[in-house]
Amino acid sequence: MSKYEAAIKLSDDKFQELTGIKRTTFNKIVNILRKYEVRRGNKNKLSLEDRLMMLLEYFRNYKSLFSVGYEYGIHKTNANHNIKKIIKLLQNDEEFKNLLKQELIIEENSVNILEEIFLKKNRGTFNKETGI
Repeated sequence: MSKYEAAIKLSDDKFQELTGIKRTTFNKIVNILRKYEVRRGNKNKLSLEDRLMMLLEYFRNYKSLFSVGYEYGIHKTNANHNIKKIIKLLQNDEEFKNLLKQELIIEENSVNILEEIFLKKNRGTFNKETGI
């Protein structure tokens, strides 16, 4: 059972406690990401929902890429690649920017994790070129 499959069984409050965002916001972000999902090359081991949960867990709990990758059954390099890809897609998507603005206005506490990822300087992910 994937982490997302386990999380959808949680109440809305527990889901928000786990991910840092409301279930409705999570579903909206998944729908935005589905626009960019292209089936080329090797199939990703993780579902789109699991990849988004991995990103949220990485920033919410300040885990290392090794820890996050281990929990999802992938190598830390693949975890890094998945996290970077989702961040890049969302940062360049106008629909997501509008969603983020709406959510910040509606309930500030529910999107602290999204604000950390997309509005402030985040702690970043490993960069092969700089070694950081």
